[in-house]
Amino acid sequence: MTQTPSPLVLDGASLDALSLMQAARPGGRVAIAPAGLENMAASRDVILQAVAKRIAIYGVTTGLGSRATEALSEAELSTFSLHTLRGRAHASGPPLPVEIVRAAMIVRLNSLLTGAAGASPDIAHGLAAAVNAGVTPVVGEIGSVGASDLLLGATMGLALCGEGLMMDAAGNVAPAACCLAQAKLSPLKLGPRDGLALCSHDAFSAALAAFGLVGARRALGSVEMSTALSFEAFRANVSPFRQDVLALR
Repeated sequence: MTQTPSPLVLDGASLDALSLMQAARPGGRVAIAPAGLENMAASRDVILQAVAKRIAIYGVTTGLGSRATEALSEAELSTFSLHTLRGRAHASGPPLPVEIVRAAMIVRLNSLLTGAAGASPDIAHGLAAAVNAGVTPVVGEIGSVGASDLLLGATMGLALCGEGLMMDAAGNVAPAACCLAQAKLSPLKLGPRDGLALCSHDAFSAALAAFGLVGARRALGSVEMSTALSFEAFRANVSPFRQDVLALR
């Protein structure tokens, strides 16, 4: 009988490349360490207090870019996060592999657990639920130059809000809202700064780097093993590799 793999526990600090790659595979699961949620709750309180007091914070109580000096109205505060994603969800080109998108979701979830982004704990729960249900946003591989993974992150985040396209665990692509509903998941409901936290990061670059690192380590191990076997098979002279000989060179 095939055993279900244990979930990867994310705490915002101990994630490594190999564990990420294993959890990103189909059927991989994640769990959230309570300390990570505590970090998020504490920083979230800071954000909510700033909103209540109308303290000027970029992308929270003010606009973005050229609107950084403009205070958001009460009406804008409730919808600004979603508009932030909609205005940047323009990743294009062939879709990234599912494992890369899943890895990016896990990386972003893990980094949110530090509390540094000020995002709502509900965003962490939503990311974890999507990973565990096997539903994956369809994200094009082409984003922008010089703006981290902004467009890719926004495309991913918007799909989790029920807009755009998603792929279910069986590999079928459908509108995100339908895919979430079939998995019995609710679209994310965003509060202040949640939209910016979902799009402004480099989780896709980190995911690609992690897969590259694991692959490179495996390739190096294979090269070393094949070299050792070749030396053994041909009874090669290994004296050129002695430390004192190498030191003379």
